[in-house]
Amino acid sequence: MVGTMNTTGTRYRGHFSIWLTNKIQELRLYLKDVLVGPQTPDPPWVNGNLYQQTTEVPIGILPVLKDVQAYDYLAKCQGTRKAILLVHTPSERALFRNFKQKSLSSHLSSPDWKQEVKIWNGYADSNPDIHYRLTEQLQLYFSHWKSTLNTKESLSMTEMVRLPLIHELTDLTRTLNAPPVPERDFQPHLINGGLITATPPSSPLIQSDAGRPPGVDEPPSTPMPPYKVQPAQHSVVHQ
Repeated sequence: MVGTMNTTGTRYRGHFSIWLTNKIQELRLYLKDVLVGPQTPDPPWVNGNLYQQTTEVPIGILPVLKDVQAYDYLAKCQGTRKAILLVHTPSERALFRNFKQKSLSSHLSSPDWKQEVKIWNGYADSNPDIHYRLTEQLQLYFSHWKSTLNTKESLSMTEMVRLPLIHELTDLTRTLNAPPVPERDFQPHLINGGLITATPPSSPLIQSDAGRPPGVDEPPSTPMPPYKVQPAQHSVVHQ
C-alpha cells in the first residue's frame, strides 16, 4: 500500500500497525541521545508498551480441548448421543444426493420423510461425519436442493449462449485500450493571475488592416444621406 495512490490522488504514507508504531517510538526514545542532526518531533501517540501491563485475565473464548468431540455440548443440551444439526458437511450432502437419486429412480411423487429420517439416523450411528436429523430439517434442505438443481439445469441449457459472452467480457486484450496509470501525483489547478478579460468578436463587416490583403486600400466610406422629415398630410373627409 505504501507508495500507491489512493482515490484522492495522493500516495499512501506510513501504515496502520499499532505494534509497529509502538516499536518505532521505543527505538526513537532509546536512540535519542545518539542520533545527530535535527529530528522531527514524535507524533502524539500513546504507547501502551510503556505502561504497566494489567494482571487481569483476558476475557475471550476458551480453547476447546482436543479430546472433546465437536458439538458435544449441543448434544448434551439436546439430550442425544450426537447433535441434531442442519445438512452442512460434504458427507451429508453426498448422502442426501444419494437419497434423492434413489427417490427419482423409484418414481415416487413425494418422498417418505419418516422413512428417510430413520435411514439417515442409521447412517449417523456409524459415520462420525453424519449427524442426526429431523423430518423438518430434511424437508428444508430438500427445497434448497431443488433450487440449486434448477439453477444448474438453467446454466447447462444456456451454456452455448453464455460462453461466447464470457469469453468476450474476460478477454485480456480489451485492457490494451485502457488509459495508463499516472506515474506522478495529480497537481491541482492554480490561478496565477486575475480575471481574464474576454475580447468581443470582430464583426465580419469590419475588416482590420491586419486581415486585409497587401496592396488593397481601404474602400472609402459612403456618407449616409440626410434624413428628411416629410410634412404630415391631412386627409379630407367629404360628407
